[in-house]
Amino acid sequence: MERATVVVDRQRRIYLPKRFKEKAGSKFFIVKMGDEIRLVPIPANPIEDLAKLGSKLPAKSIRQFRKEISAEAKKVA
Repeated sequence: MERATVVVDRQRRIYLPKRFKEKAGSKFFIVKMGDEIRLVPIPANPIEDLAKLGSKLPAKSIRQFRKEISAEAKKVA
């Protein structure tokens, strides 16, 4: 995990170090999680990114996925 300390200026702006901007792009969602604030990069082409993720899923039907998810949920409950 990479870390850096940043400072908020008088106009309440935060400047990210170059090494972070180069990896993450220039648009972010800001998410408050408990006491933390996280910046989540917004992909340049979210549809393309989802298609890539989807291509890595095993070849199963929605029904099969639901059955497996239900079985896992019952184990936890």
